[in-house]
This record gives sequence, structure tokens and C-alpha cells, in this order.
Amino acid sequence: MVEIEHELFRGTGTQDGKFRVHQLYQSMPDSKTAIDFLKQEYGFYGHSHTFTDGTSGFINYQPSKGMVIQNYTAKNNIILKWADVEKHLRALVAADRYLTTEEKNELESRERSFAGLDTPLHEHESSQSPQPAPIAQEITQTDIDAALLAWNGNTESKRNVVLYMQDHSRERNTAEWLKNEYGGNIPAFIVVKSDLTLELPWAKVQRYIAKLIAEDNFLTKTEPAYNDFESEPQRFTVEPPSIPYIPGDTIYLENNTAFIIEKIGQYDITLRDPSLFYPILRSESRERFLQLLERYPQPETAQEKGENFRITDEHLGEGGKREKFQRNLAAIITLQSIEKENRPATKTEQETLSKYIGWGGLPEVFDKDNNSYAGEFAQLKSVLSEDEYEMARASTLNAHYTSPTVIKAIYDTVERMGFTTGNILEQRCLGLIQYWGRCA
Repeated sequence: MVEIEHELFRGTGTQDGKFRVHQLYQSMPDSKTAIDFLKQEYGFYGHSHTFTDGTSGFINYQPSKGMVIQNYTAKNNIILKWADVEKHLRALVAADRYLTTEEKNELESRERSFAGLDTPLHEHESSQSPQPAPIAQEITQTDIDAALLAWNGNTESKRNVVLYMQDHSRERNTAEWLKNEYGGNIPAFIVVKSDLTLELPWAKVQRYIAKLIAEDNFLTKTEPAYNDFESEPQRFTVEPPSIPYIPGDTIYLENNTAFIIEKIGQYDITLRDPSLFYPILRSESRERFLQLLERYPQPETAQEKGENFRITDEHLGEGGKREKFQRNLAAIITLQSIEKENRPATKTEQETLSKYIGWGGLPEVFDKDNNSYAGEFAQLKSVLSEDEYEMARASTLNAHYTSPTVIKAIYDTVERMGFTTGNILEQRCLGLIQYWGRCA
């Protein structure tokens, strides 16, 4: 409770924000009206925070969540929903604790001035009157704009920002691009005024810069790059730095982490970590990407490019049980080799993999008491781990091969019904290999 109150006493991050919140509750709004107002008032706003126990962290506000409290020492996040933030603010205002004494005096002075009730003091009275306590400063939008105009002190970087924002001002990855272009790998854009510090999330920086550019205020007329846009736009048709990779390639960056190149744009490179179940994209400017390649040298061997493979063999699955077993075994050994070497399959290996038909028709090879298949039993046990072996044995009950004749008949029927191209949902298990492997 104390931590939350201390945070709310800071205000909303913009000039006169506390006065606007205080004024809101004078009209006794319902909860929904108040929450909608607070989401708009706070917007995307964050700052470093020192907790009452001396630990440090970060607090930020997000319209979709509320107040997110992150404690670096405890390594945990606490989310206070907007409904709870609203209740705390309503209670503080009702108890007359939200505004400090100085803020109350300032508010009263403004209200009197607005109502025309100010009375000039005589000169001698003014000189003898005690001076009012100074009002705590706040970082205003003007301060924020000034910090953004200063950017990182590099005019060339500001020009890059203008160029990039022309095509990407509304894209989600632009905030990350701005962070990388600014440099320093800092989690937020820092605005400093006297002894006050405001840390803006990069998503908010993106919106502020887009507004400045739209108003033609981001580049000042005294900066050389301003004239570049005004009189020599053709200068920006130069080719961007060359990237020695293509989409689909794998590179290795921090801690030898693998990233797949998803997209190579005119100004940025989009990367994806394949180890994550939910795809999370990482965007780097071309210049930053090349710097990373210098910092983390890549393997010297040329990367092989994986290609889609289409099954054309109409005789897959034919032959005796021992032939089928050997094809399955060859596919397993091939897959193990590919995974160990962390590379795509060659065309020959793809052909070998396509001949895997599962174990539904080969339960004998898992029977240790079946002397006829003792050799096959021993081979399989030697190439599979215990878990892999158990999963393969369990699949004999439900993994059954579908012949090309049946698959072709199904596709022919679907085509006669009018289906020629589009997405197909196949809920079978092993049948996926044969069905999808024959899609055009």
C-alpha cells in the first residue's frame, strides 16, 4: 500500500497531471469514466524507482494493463490493474491526501486567478510578505520534445530516423529499431530536467517522434540534414549497406544464440529465435546488424540452404517388413545426423526421410522374444534412447502408413469437387508426411 501511494504521489508524468486527476474526482465520476480518463492521462509512461526497502526497479504504465511494478532485486513483476489504480486515487483524493500543501496552494492560486479574484499587493506589503514555497518542477512536453530533438547528438542518426519513420512509423518493431539506432542498449529514453528524471518507453518515443516529423519539427533548420530533405532528396537513393545473407539463413549472436533471418528490409533486419515456441521478432538496423556480425564472428563454413521437398515416388511403402524396417532405420539415422550438425537436409537425405512409414505395421521389431526379428530389435535399441524407443513402441497402436494409391484417390476426389488450391487441415499423425509431401 505504501509503495503504491508513493508512486501515485509522483503524478502522471506530464505537466499538471496531478491537477487534472484531482479535478476529475471533483465531478464524482463513475469507475469506468475515471479508468478511461486515467488510461489516456498516463498513456505509456515509465521510470526507474527506488522502493522503501532500498531495492531498485522500474515502474511503467500501459493502457492495456495498468501499473506494472518490476523489482530488480526480487526479480518479480506485480501488475496493478487500472480498476485498482483508480480505487487508490479515488481514496487519496477523498481523504485530501493526493495533493501536497504546496500543490494545494498552487491550485488555489490558479483558481483565484482564473476567477479574477487576485488583488495586487502594495509594494511595501509585497516586500514584507513571506515568499511562497517553490512548487515542485515537472517534466513537460516541451522538455520531452527538446530531449528528442537533441536525440543522441548525431545528425546523421536523426536523418536515418526520419528516413526509417517515413515507411515504418506505425509498425510494432519500430520502437526496437529506434532503441538500437539511439545506441547504448538502454531500456528507456531518458529525459533529464534539473534533478528530475523521466524514462520514456520506446513505444512512446516512437509516437512522439512520429508527431514531430509530421509537424516538420524533428530536424531543425540549422542542421545540415534538414536541407538534404528540402532540396536534395535524390541523395537518399544510395544503396544501403550490403548484407551478406538472405532470408532463411541462420546467424549466431550473443552467447552463440541462433537467429533465423526473417526479413531484410531497406533499413532494418528482422530476426527470429527458433528456440522459442511463440515467435518473438528482433529488429536491427543494417548498420547495427553489421556491427553485430563483427562482434560475433560467424562460422566459416558456408550455410546450406534448405529447400521444400515434394514426394513423387509412387512406390513408397512397398516391399516386405524387413525392407520397410531398414528404410525406417535409415531415416532415423539420417535425422540424427542432421540434428547433430544443425543443418538443413540435402536432397538425398530428404529422399531418405520421405521413406519413413512409421511402426504401425511393424510391431514384431519391438518384441524381444521374437527370434525372427532379433537382429532388427537389437539395431533399433542401439540407435534410439530409452524415451525414443518407448515412444516408437507405443506408436505401433496408432501410427499406420497410408499408401500413395489411397492418397491420390482422395486428392482426385477433392479436385473433382472443385478444390484446386488453398490450405488443407490434416489432423492425422504419420499421414501428414505422405499427404503434405504430395501437395503441389
